[in-house]
Amino acid sequence: SKVVPEGQESRTIFTYLLNFLRFIEKADSKKALVYALAFELGMLYLLGTGPHLENCITCGQRVKQGSISLDPEKGGVVCGNCGKGGFKVAETLHDVRFLHLLKNIAGCFEGKSYDAGVNKSPKFKVTEKEVATAMKLIETLYSHHFDIHITSHQLWGQVLNCEFRSSGAC
Repeated sequence: SKVVPEGQESRTIFTYLLNFLRFIEKADSKKALVYALAFELGMLYLLGTGPHLENCITCGQRVKQGSISLDPEKGGVVCGNCGKGGFKVAETLHDVRFLHLLKNIAGCFEGKSYDAGVNKSPKFKVTEKEVATAMKLIETLYSHHFDIHITSHQLWGQVLNCEFRSSGAC
């Protein structure tokens, strides 16, 4: 409600939201959390502020293992050679691949098929660290571009702790 102007019609965003709700309707809480992150990341792309993830936004080199950071001002990931003092997002290339997965899942909410049409419902494995990293990235981007804080992430953090730690206390 804070990133789309009130009264402005957007069938694309409405369809995106509707499809997201259809996906989470039958999802367990862990999958719903991943879908929610994909939705938030995908909204950034729909609004033209999604991060460039393929290569370093500064030097153009393919992002490789090692230190990877995000520069919201430049609009994407920055390699270890260029990213001195940037916001730390990922420790490994695997974290960036998870962001690509989220972007791919978000495509399903737009009506695009997942994995080149092979599978309508995405299947994936996710770690607590990947989810926490993605949450931090998405919060940073929304804060930078729209000056808002995603309050649901505090609740999702509790779900995350319960889902990934089978302590029986949830």
